[in-house]
Amino acid sequence: MERTIFKSYGAMNLKEMKDMEEGARENLQYNGIEEPSDSDIMDEVYFNEETWYDDEHYNLNKTLNGRILAIADLGLWNGRRSAYKLLGDNLNEVLGFCGCDYISVYYDQYNVKADLYHHDGTNHIEYRELKENTNYEVLLNALYNQEPVSREMIRKYTKSLRPYIKKVYEV
Repeated sequence: MERTIFKSYGAMNLKEMKDMEEGARENLQYNGIEEPSDSDIMDEVYFNEETWYDDEHYNLNKTLNGRILAIADLGLWNGRRSAYKLLGDNLNEVLGFCGCDYISVYYDQYNVKADLYHHDGTNHIEYRELKENTNYEVLLNALYNQEPVSREMIRKYTKSLRPYIKKVYEV
């Protein structure tokens, strides 16, 4: 089962969008704007989205033992490519690796992932913590050179961020 950490308005399905718009309308009416315009509602939606993002950035402000590896399956204009990016050692960095129009960050039973939407397609990211005292350059070289990378290889050099996420969201 997937659980959302953060999802921008543009990454939401139609029901989620309508729910967010209705919540924005209710907020505006509660604050004295009886008949909010569509523009008022969208301003409130984006304000709420920014607040949600800031809240999750704060919630995930946890220093890890190792650096985060973002393993990417990139949707480019000329096809799909694998890639990686080394991030720092703060869990909230899973919210910052974007450069895209819309973002959805979530976790499942094992991993923290993101779908990043842009004009050429969708990038799928899996975030993992590099294991200390391993030669993880083997994994990085394989990713860089577009070589096949197995789940076993990923588990050998990295570990799941799920235990950290569990401490934040599952009391």
